[in-house]
Amino acid sequence: MSDELDKNTKRTIYLLMDCYDLLADVAGKFPLAIGLPVSFGDERWSDRSQAVERAATVIYEMPGTSIEARESFKCACLSWYGASELLASQSGQPKQIRNEVARMLILQTEDYIRDTRRILGIEG
Repeated sequence: MSDELDKNTKRTIYLLMDCYDLLADVAGKFPLAIGLPVSFGDERWSDRSQAVERAATVIYEMPGTSIEARESFKCACLSWYGASELLASQSGQPKQIRNEVARMLILQTEDYIRDTRRILGIEG
């Protein structure tokens, strides 16, 4: 069972990093691009978390962008950040529950990313 949980954790981290790449892509599509560091495996996890936290803050300073786009992007950032913090935590929660909650937050992030792309008129 322990090996299975480790595989699940690795899979969840992979999903989180894949989702980060989607978030970074849409961040770069705003009228004034928000640069998020490019993802390279699990190196610099804290750098990416800090960048997403900053992006959630600066989005409201973005000129020429609708409130709806800013809100959707901020929610994407917050959902991703929550999943990241949860996976990085060493709390007493069982790994299986942390993985399930993190995957739920990742799915929520992907929904907000799709929404942001739709609002900004980004194809793909």
